[in-house]
Amino acid sequence: IARNDASRNAWNGIALVGSERAAVQANRTIENDHTGIFVGESPRVVIRGNTSGGHRSDDAGGIVLFGTSGAVVEDNTVLGNLTGIALEPDATGNVVRGNTAVRNVEVGIYVAEPGNTLARNTAKRNGVHGIEAAAGTIDGGGNRAAGNGEQQCLGVACAPAAGMATA
Repeated sequence: IARNDASRNAWNGIALVGSERAAVQANRTIENDHTGIFVGESPRVVIRGNTSGGHRSDDAGGIVLFGTSGAVVEDNTVLGNLTGIALEPDATGNVVRGNTAVRNVEVGIYVAEPGNTLARNTAKRNGVHGIEAAAGTIDGGGNRAAGNGEQQCLGVACAPAAGMATA
């Protein structure tokens, strides 16, 4: 799934369920009623180079993985969502790297389960935490955060984001 504008839909912008080795690349998902990009039970997918913003229903996110393993989520921008990127229960063995999460209402990047890797992500000006990762998350290094509401990073180390002091 590449180079689409999946915006202002009544549910998700893009949804993959049971789609092994799929790729979601260079899409734009804005102001959908639920989630921008939802991936459920879809092993070894690649989510790369997408922009996802303005999704704010009660459990919505810019990019959400549920029950998915072996995925690569990289070089995406998530902004103005309830949560930017969320790896929900049973999402393990995934790599989240090089993403930017800005001005999300709660958390920029959220990881519910151990065994996922976070590397080179940037989280700025999110309402609660920049990055919130479960114990046992693999810290791939290079994560950066600044200007987030309560904590910059939990569960991984973060340096200050470029051009910003950690508040």
